Amino acid sequence: MTTVGAPKWNSESGGNDRTDQGAVEVVALVGEIDIETEPDARAELGAALRSGRSVVLDLSGVTFADSTALNLLLWASRKKVHLAGPLVPQLQRLLEIAGLGEFLSLHPAVSEALDAAAEDPT
Repeated sequence: MTTVGAPKWNSESGGNDRTDQGAVEVVALVGEIDIETEPDARAELGAALRSGRSVVLDLSGVTFADSTALNLLLWASRKKVHLAGPLVPQLQRLLEIAGLGEFLSLHPAVSEALDAAAEDPT
């Protein structure tokens, strides 16, 4: 994977990676997803969506998420992005409190999300 996040994203504050998995592009978010980091995450996800391929958003590296992240996940869901875990307990609880778990295409692992995304027409 190649790191393509903005310079303010690093292993302490957040970041992302994009990788090509054949017909599926994976965007891996790392660190905190909040009001400061969400615009960069959305931009990277948008670039992946413009590729014309199915997209998986790997959330397994997310260490913290706030309501801004919920907005990003809802936006991604409307774009037919497959979300992949496993999720940290804080993010899992945030989704439960917001009642969003049933509305998101959330898979327990990236491999399962890749399989589901590969079956989707682009």
